[in-house]
Amino acid sequence: MRVSKEKAAQNGERILTSAARLFREHGISATGVDSITDDAGLHHGGLQPVRIEGGDCGRGDSLRAGARQARLAASARA
Repeated sequence: MRVSKEKAAQNGERILTSAARLFREHGISATGVDSITDDAGLHHGGLQPVRIEGGDCGRGDSLRAGARQARLAASARA
């Protein structure tokens, strides 16, 4: 089922938010795609390429962006 660009962007933000939080709480190596999509309220099929910071990003780039956000948040707290 296709979703609108707006809904895809919302889903992407949900994934990144969930990924960043789970990476902070459990670490990157202990956080899998299934736990991220479950936390975001999506299924793994919802992890499609999303737009981040004005560019198209695939699945790996999306998760790397979430990890980067988690690292930045952690360094800001230190």
